[in-house]
Amino acid sequence: MGGRIAIGIIEQDGALKTIEAHTKFMPGAIINEGFAKTGDVSELREFLDKYENDVFSEGFGKIANVPSDYGYVLVDLREGNFVAAQRFTNFNTIIGAEIAQAEFFKRGGKAGADGLARMITHLHEWNDDDQKMETVEIEPLKDASSLLANPGMLHWEPGGPSRSFTVAYPAWNTSFHDYDIEGLEEVRDYLTGRGLLSPDDLAGWQDKIDEAYRNKAEMDAFEAEDELPAKPIVAAPKMG
Repeated sequence: MGGRIAIGIIEQDGALKTIEAHTKFMPGAIINEGFAKTGDVSELREFLDKYENDVFSEGFGKIANVPSDYGYVLVDLREGNFVAAQRFTNFNTIIGAEIAQAEFFKRGGKAGADGLARMITHLHEWNDDDQKMETVEIEPLKDASSLLANPGMLHWEPGGPSRSFTVAYPAWNTSFHDYDIEGLEEVRDYLTGRGLLSPDDLAGWQDKIDEAYRNKAEMDAFEAEDELPAKPIVAAPKMG
């Protein structure tokens, strides 16, 4: 599943380039220890180079500096900022199963899984007293085996759903937003404030923002209809 997403990089000289890529492999290129802790963008560059050159012959490549179907992700190497308005993945959260499953090991081997485990800072735990989820700080993990060896931390119950965790990006100033009006305007303003959008780019952003306003209006109208009192049921007249 997934689709197209725009990923922009601002280089040290201030140049901005945006590549449209497939969402499927994006998490592995960004949610990794090297990127998070040292600002290493080598995996991200390798990922984007493939799509810029359309090695999969799927019609991807360099695009205008505007959001794509699933939004816009921005990595600013000059200022050390990692900003996003997108609706594909939660950069702040990782599911324990993503470390445990063989699918993840294909993405980075044991070293990748170990690095991801070391990114974890908090466990998402249910508070029975307050009847809500809360984040509980945990001791740093040494590697993936530290997590896999603790079934109580990895799963809610034996054979049950996997727990989720907060992961951190100490090498970056992060600002993550949903793919909505506020998020789109936030990232657009970030780029315009640095003089990085052309008039055509700005028009493209406005189109996406206008679309978000329409979607919100439709959703508000739908919710309002749900809140209306039900119409009384009128029995059909008896015949004869």
